[in-house]
Amino acid sequence: MKQPLLTTPKALAFVETECALIMDDVKGDSLQNLLPQFANITDASAHLKNAGRWIASFQQSTAKPATFDTKPHMNWLLKKLKRHAENLTVIPDYDAFMPHFRQLEQIAAEAQTQPCTRCVTHRDFHLGNLIFGRKGVVYGIDFENNKPDDALRDVISFLFAFVMKWRGAPSESAPAIESFQPAAAAFWEGYADPSTSPKVLDFFQKFSALNGWSGLDARHLTDQRRHRLERLKQLANTSLLPL
Repeated sequence: MKQPLLTTPKALAFVETECALIMDDVKGDSLQNLLPQFANITDASAHLKNAGRWIASFQQSTAKPATFDTKPHMNWLLKKLKRHAENLTVIPDYDAFMPHFRQLEQIAAEAQTQPCTRCVTHRDFHLGNLIFGRKGVVYGIDFENNKPDDALRDVISFLFAFVMKWRGAPSESAPAIESFQPAAAAFWEGYADPSTSPKVLDFFQKFSALNGWSGLDARHLTDQRRHRLERLKQLANTSLLPL
């Protein structure tokens, strides 16, 4: 990563027998720990823009143009529907889930073979793995899950984590999804991927929301999982990023 303000901790050693990379500890605060300092959602915009810049810098060296394939994603959801039909799991609010799945099938037909970007992705890019250090340096940490994938995987997982973790001021205890759009737009401004088709972005958000929704078993819904379910329903219905 050539940009000194967008970097990683220094590599200190590599232990071959354990396949373990030992990296320097860095002083700073994760974005997750910084969230309570923001009085409203848009206060996080500058940090989210830097988050977008960091993941773009991380992906850049391996990024290459590709055509999007919706089939692996759709097949994954079909397996979950099969498990529901066999009563191995119970998708919460299944009757509400299925219309969204049918919409996703239509979006998939439009997104198939559209331009996208593939690269080595972080695959665990969330608010706790982005550290804001001294003198404006932004560090990414935890790289054991790196793997070639669709670049948007990192984008959507990070923004979904922001939506799930946000608590904000008491007046914003339950903001509508539309309230997150300016902050998500700031992230996208920092990320700046002009090569990915808007249809792919539309598909990836809705797929990710339905994937998370279908991963919650109605027989084991804690209060935290109910909160997550409600957010995922909103994310399945409303675009975070400009299309």
